[in-house]
Amino acid sequence: TRSITTGGVVVVKMAVPSQTEIALFSFLLARAVFSAFFSNISDCDEVYNYWEPTHYLLHGSGMQTWEYSPVYALRSYSYLLLHALVLWPLQQLGFNKVYGMFVSVERLLSLVGFWLALHGCTARLSLAALFKQQKQCSGTYGNH
Repeated sequence: TRSITTGGVVVVKMAVPSQTEIALFSFLLARAVFSAFFSNISDCDEVYNYWEPTHYLLHGSGMQTWEYSPVYALRSYSYLLLHALVLWPLQQLGFNKVYGMFVSVERLLSLVGFWLALHGCTARLSLAALFKQQKQCSGTYGNH
């Protein structure tokens, strides 16, 4: 950590990231950007189980798979409502191009994935540092 002092009083205490943390952040950010801008639809289920029903929620038209049908109700619309909540304001602003709306959600999901991966890795690095510190302390304990 680095402290900024004024008149002998600590004003701000900041954690300085390690080289490992900077490298991890850079890798995860590059992966998220690459995924958001260059990945395509990798599975037809992605279209028929997510994008078509979301289109149905927003526009009142689109295919409804049997899993979402009230007859079977195997899938819930709750996850699709998250997509629709992101897209609905765009639709109200006149942004109705289907591809653009698809890309907007795809990029948002990439950023959410980046954020979750970053915080998960940061937590693991913190735990690893804690255990390493604990191991070093316990290694000297009892050697007297």
